[in-house]
Amino acid sequence: MNTRLRYHVKDAILEGALPYERSHGMSIFAHCAGDYRLSKLFNNAMVDVSTMVVKKILANYKGFEDVSTLVDRGGNKGASLSMIISKYPSIRGINFDLPHVICDKLEYPVTHIGGDMFVSIPKADAIFMKSVFHNWDDEHCKKFMKNCYTALPDHGKVIACEIFIPTIPETNDVARMAYNYDTFMMVTCNARERTKLEFEALGKAAGFEEENNHNIMSEEMAWSYAMVLTAGSALPMVLKTVIELDVLEIIKRAGPGARLSPVEITTELPTQNPDAPTMLDRLLQLLASYSILTPSVRNLPDGRVERLYGLAPVCQFLTKDQDGHSLATETLLYQVKDAILEGGIPYEKSHGMSIFAHYASDCRLTKLFNNAMVDVSTMVMQKILQNYKGFEDVSILVDMGGNKGASLSMIISKYPNIRGINFDLPHVVCDGSEYPGVTHIGGDMFVSVPEADAIFTKSVFHNWDDEHCIKFMKNCYTALPDHGKVIACELFIPTIPETNDGARMAYHYDLVMMVACKARERTKQEFEALGKAAGFEGFRVACSAYDFKVMEFFKKN
Repeated sequence: MNTRLRYHVKDAILEGALPYERSHGMSIFAHCAGDYRLSKLFNNAMVDVSTMVVKKILANYKGFEDVSTLVDRGGNKGASLSMIISKYPSIRGINFDLPHVICDKLEYPVTHIGGDMFVSIPKADAIFMKSVFHNWDDEHCKKFMKNCYTALPDHGKVIACEIFIPTIPETNDVARMAYNYDTFMMVTCNARERTKLEFEALGKAAGFEEENNHNIMSEEMAWSYAMVLTAGSALPMVLKTVIELDVLEIIKRAGPGARLSPVEITTELPTQNPDAPTMLDRLLQLLASYSILTPSVRNLPDGRVERLYGLAPVCQFLTKDQDGHSLATETLLYQVKDAILEGGIPYEKSHGMSIFAHYASDCRLTKLFNNAMVDVSTMVMQKILQNYKGFEDVSILVDMGGNKGASLSMIISKYPNIRGINFDLPHVVCDGSEYPGVTHIGGDMFVSVPEADAIFTKSVFHNWDDEHCIKFMKNCYTALPDHGKVIACELFIPTIPETNDGARMAYHYDLVMMVACKARERTKQEFEALGKAAGFEGFRVACSAYDFKVMEFFKKN
């Protein structure tokens, strides 16, 4: 999904209109028609997915055995129908699509008929359609289904292959795939995926008396997981939108354990868009599938069900704490392929300047970044001070890269006997805040570091390559007495990739550093090697602070 779409979902909920059209100035169909490369990419993707799905249909579904004439509605060039005919050669196949689609059809042993499903459909014993419903709203689906009803004999049937949305959001990969696709359809063409009950209702509204569900995909967990990965850009887009709309804070304000409906949430949004509750519901069910929200349902007087959403434990960190901090201000960066193939820094390729120059030129971006750093830093420091006891024997402490001195101030508040030196670049500390027990010194850690018993660094290593890290660590070594130490707080990358959330966070940050400034996260062994290269004789991991590790580099053993 185009990354620009994520910036238009919020406005679409509040004001209406399609995010894709807001982003590109045209519909997705016009965009594909006007861009041969994009059209080819889209068609190739559809052919690949379609071929795999039809193979699985033919392995599991036996409903073609009693069919003599089969129409493939929306059959494109006829490839899917050809696969069916190959297995069931007694069937007479009719590939039915728009005239301009089939005009250059491939030579399959099928009949090609051009037409419009909203006008009429060729007569047959059965009508097959795959991923057709999800392209249209309910009104259009009922219209083509009524035409199907007219085209079929009394014993006839429509065979439809679609994705199901669970009525109550689920957290498995099958459900996540459905929510990802539903979000994609919403932002591109105002269409949608549906629940089993919604499909049944569409059939009844068109006159069909019976619905039979053959779920051929629920056991294919590997397939579902792969589809989740390929559609995975929906999650950060949706999470960003929900945070921008303040939805999590709205639920939190409703009280502990509160669960709100999309209608109730929307009443607190600055919107007159009548579709906002429905659009919001579709975003929230995706978040519920990732256990970001806790879902439930309540029955309405008219027989419908309404989904309710509460905050899952992870929202503790996505909503503001008592000090007004949260992780919600974190952002991700992208554009990597060209950098791998050609070298260079992706951020500079994307923006035409370094990340530091970009921030310096954009006050809004600078503020966003600084707020994110302060929020993360404050929460991590609180956990460090709970778990780490290594400040107890320190009399002079330098915070290297301490920004305005907030972290050092938190340490001094707990250990008032420490004399603190906040050390950062001169333009950073020139307007440093006045904290008791903290002296601000401007300088360059690649030239020298103020003398102290201990030097504290937090998220400094990951900003630099090994050569630069060894350089500032050598300056730390020079600044310390024999019993001195460097206390460093950083993320660890596992030596062997792991699947837990802590490891995933480290991998995400590592990619951010790679695309932003060609820096990196490291393994425990790599940190130890940096210390040894700078002359430090001792190394240990003292404790954890959430997923960050607090390390000690000892000048002498």
